[in-house]
Amino acid sequence: MELSHVPKRYFVTCLVYSGILCQYSMKMNLDVAIVAMVNTSSREYSTAQQEEQTRPEFDWSQTMVGVLFGCYYWGYVATKLIGGYLFDRYSSVRILEGCIFLGAVIHIVQPPAARLHVSAFIISLIMQGLVESMTIPAAYAVMGTWVIRTENNQGTPFTLLGITNCQYIGMFLGACATGAITEKLGWAASFYIFGMVGIAWGVIADVSIRDLSLERPPKDQEDANFLQDSQDGQDGNQGTASSVRNL
Repeated sequence: MELSHVPKRYFVTCLVYSGILCQYSMKMNLDVAIVAMVNTSSREYSTAQQEEQTRPEFDWSQTMVGVLFGCYYWGYVATKLIGGYLFDRYSSVRILEGCIFLGAVIHIVQPPAARLHVSAFIISLIMQGLVESMTIPAAYAVMGTWVIRTENNQGTPFTLLGITNCQYIGMFLGACATGAITEKLGWAASFYIFGMVGIAWGVIADVSIRDLSLERPPKDQEDANFLQDSQDGQDGNQGTASSVRNL
């Protein structure tokens, strides 16, 4: 099948699902990386004692670690209602792209922020939650506008299942990859790698949105052949049913 003949809704579906994978991989990154952040030792040279000493790179208490885990969700719950307003006024696929792209940029900034001061790290986590909280609502909005009417009955359950599964798959991939990257390259590398993947997705999404005109939901004529085949099938089924009733 030629690429030009592939319905746009398939491109949109792949775009949405891959974006959710990126976002939830980044979301799980801190959960695994923080183990190395509070246990990795850094060396200090004490002139007073004339000896080297080791200390954790981040000497955070368990209370502070709990606060850091909660910071993301402080921002996450704050913009849910705002997202509904934005979807009504702007392109939901653009909002989805912006949420994941900005979340990836913030993700790259987090290692320097953590090393600068814990307050800077807290602010970055809250900002990431603020940005990424609209990802899933945007994904549902995009899929809702791009599901063809004739596919609504069959497509909606698969759409919901696909979005949910992508969340868990992204969390699984993020946890596994973070552990491997942290062991080989250090905890900061996992933030940089996941952030770059998210930025790459944002660039690809932006090009796709512009080249394929995905900002507006599809019109019936975009999939005229598909709709015609579906309509012919429905007419045939109705004709068959009428014939059976007449018998």
